[in-house]
Parts: sequence; C-alpha cells; structure tokens
Amino acid sequence: MDNKEKKKGVKKEEPKGFDALLKTVKSKWKDMSGEFKKIIWPDRKSLIKHTVNVIIISGVIGGVIVLMDLVFSQGYTLFINLLQ
Repeated sequence: MDNKEKKKGVKKEEPKGFDALLKTVKSKWKDMSGEFKKIIWPDRKSLIKHTVNVIIISGVIGGVIVLMDLVFSQGYTLFINLLQ
C-alpha cells in the first residue's frame, strides 16, 4: 500500500474465513516459537533435583492433609458421641 492509497482511505482487504484463521494461526505460531527461543532450559541435574523436591514436598503436604483429616474426623465423631 503506497502513500496515495493511505491518504485516500483505501484499505487493503483482510482475509476472511479459513484464510483469516490460517493467518492468525501462523502469526501465533511465529510469536510462540520466538518466545520459546528466549527460554533458558534447566540442565538435567537441576531438573532432577527440582522434580525430587516437588515430589517430596507434595508427599509431605499430602501427609499433613491426611493427618488433619483423621484428627478432624475423630474429633467430630467424639463430639457427636458426647452430645448423645
């Protein structure tokens, strides 16, 4: 589009339908691949270390939740039995 067309207000026709979808997907894919190039991926040792940490912490939190559930359920049962 040259300057004359811009001044006259003539717009380039945008693609419609499948062509617009394809253009959008290509654009998003290009943006995404550019962002992936910026990522600093962890090395194998660091990845394993962090994975083990997540598994251990998840297990500990799960254990705490199980213990709290047991305490509350026993407390609730004891409270109900006292009221009867």
